[in-house]
Amino acid sequence: MLAASDGWRIGERVEPVVRPWDAVMAAALRRIGSGLGRQWYFVRSVGRSDRQVREWLELRGIEHYYPSIRELRPLPRKKLSQAQRRSGIEILRPQIAPLWPRYFLVHVELSDGWHDIFRLGGLTGMLCRDNLPVMISDAEIARLKGCEVDGAVPGHMPARMVFSPGETVRVTSGSLTGHDVTVERGLDLPIEQIDGDERITVAVALLGRTIPIDLPIAQVAKL
Repeated sequence: MLAASDGWRIGERVEPVVRPWDAVMAAALRRIGSGLGRQWYFVRSVGRSDRQVREWLELRGIEHYYPSIRELRPLPRKKLSQAQRRSGIEILRPQIAPLWPRYFLVHVELSDGWHDIFRLGGLTGMLCRDNLPVMISDAEIARLKGCEVDGAVPGHMPARMVFSPGETVRVTSGSLTGHDVTVERGLDLPIEQIDGDERITVAVALLGRTIPIDLPIAQVAKL
């Protein structure tokens, strides 16, 4: 969790406001002056792609940070195979997305000229609290960067789908719907490798005999 220098924390239930540059600069220069040196601020981009904003900031030598998060997210239906669609299983894959979409962290010193420069790059406002821009310390930026793995902050990613031999599961569709059966040949795969066509072998008692039957994992549920 990031902590601002005035005690405000990202993730805390507060009501931050994005205000236009002119109002921000006037209030900031009036109340805190221009002697703070460079600080990290949240700025909002509008009307340009993330890539365009990054290129614009880099071209002008403005230090910035646009953190990403890696999470398991459902694949769009158009990217699913017919078998995956028929399985009814939600197919998840790791995807990288902005941690705070459209909000860039920039390392600048407040002055009368910055709002004009940023407006040209499609940056139209600053994240504020009590009419002052929210400042993030260098230490908090470093801590967030230190959480990154391969360029992104790990998000919530369920680990594995496991059906263990000897486990009792319930059949949820097909001719055996409602029956509790025992897993004979199980499954242990990372969630991101599930394609929807995986099967397990279960033992079904029929006419006094135990018969092994292969079932798609979409047709069984854990008890």
